[in-house]
Amino acid sequence: MVSANADYLLVYDKDVSTLFVRPNDSSDTFVYETNFESVTSLFVLENVAFLQADDKFYTIDLSDKTANAVEVALPSPSRIASITSDGTRLYAHSPKGALTIYDKNLSITYNVDAEDSPDELAGSNAIAGENGNLYTFPSIYGNAFFVKFDTTSNTVEAHPITQNITQAYVGNVVYALEVLPATGQKRLICLDKTTGECLFHTEIYPQTFFAFGNRVFTIENKSVVVYTLSNDKSSLSRTTSITMTGNDAYHLDNPVDLCAADDGYIVADKNNSRLATIDKSGTLTEQKLDDTPLALTSSERDVYCVFQDRIERISGGETTKTYELPSVIDVAYSDKLYALAQGGVYTAIGNSLIKIFDVENGKRIATAKNGTNVYVLTADSVSCIDRNGTKLFDVANADFSQAVDFAIDYTGKAYVAFKDKIVTYYANQSQTIAVKA
Repeated sequence: MVSANADYLLVYDKDVSTLFVRPNDSSDTFVYETNFESVTSLFVLENVAFLQADDKFYTIDLSDKTANAVEVALPSPSRIASITSDGTRLYAHSPKGALTIYDKNLSITYNVDAEDSPDELAGSNAIAGENGNLYTFPSIYGNAFFVKFDTTSNTVEAHPITQNITQAYVGNVVYALEVLPATGQKRLICLDKTTGECLFHTEIYPQTFFAFGNRVFTIENKSVVVYTLSNDKSSLSRTTSITMTGNDAYHLDNPVDLCAADDGYIVADKNNSRLATIDKSGTLTEQKLDDTPLALTSSERDVYCVFQDRIERISGGETTKTYELPSVIDVAYSDKLYALAQGGVYTAIGNSLIKIFDVENGKRIATAKNGTNVYVLTADSVSCIDRNGTKLFDVANADFSQAVDFAIDYTGKAYVAFKDKIVTYYANQSQTIAVKA
């Protein structure tokens, strides 16, 4: 079960009876353990989680990481059939058309009973709310309608539609589940917020979903999959996957490289064609790629990802620059970008990559944190060059044909990794560290 607003992403994992909370400022995920047997609704009202569980209502103060679930009451309507939220308010609706809107403190900000509510509000269990407006999808004399009720002016707009809507949320559009008559499957579609006209349908069939603004959140294989609405409101594209429960190591398939991030690590997950960011709490955030990543490095602001024939600079999840380089092998970042390709080392000058050093059988390239030189691992040496490409010395000479990676620390010590061991080289001495599979 998933919910979200501008400040939080919430996931309730029924298997472990735990609420996982991820602030949208990318700080660590935190959890609230519960003892509920069944949770049927989950919403977030500003900084308060609202849960319908075990036939009762509860809230959790998200500003307090040690808070417990507190039982609360919704005094009206007397018979609540549907509850929804827009991230700020809670909308409670009865089958006869009564409507009560609550703020995060569950104080009533609007109320209309069934006798005084418009006829169009009755008979629909599928509701959505936004900014004090209620959207319903009733069947009137056998015909489906899209109804918008403005609680400020107490006016109703009703438009006929052809879809049977069972669930909906309002953001930049109305995100709704329609029941397909032939199969009974529930498909996600997007409707115009004013007329209810179908803007487009998708091939997304979520078991559960939530939508806010231009984003749709679904649950797939215990991960929160995020889709983003295009600027012209004509399509949804999958942009992110966030795993907030379970062991994220099981979600990687042939990780080939990693680099440091502000709050953890970024992994080049080769067979999944993605970059997987894993924060200190174990939360995995996915950025899908159009091609297979082979290596990566990072600067203070950007990530540089290696593909077979190019290097892409990625800023804020978007590719902002592409360097064409056939047979590129690896990258490193110091004062600027350095790349290893078949035949040489290149550096970024302006919008181009310029060759600064010839090398044969190159395997990896690295720099030390806050260091001034660049190091190259080949099949038979670890060589040190300066930033202009002048060779300074060899750190080590040995058979590195089976080496898979290496690193350099601030003292200039080289750590060469093999499948079953790590060998360190410094001051003409070496030391082997066994690695258990």
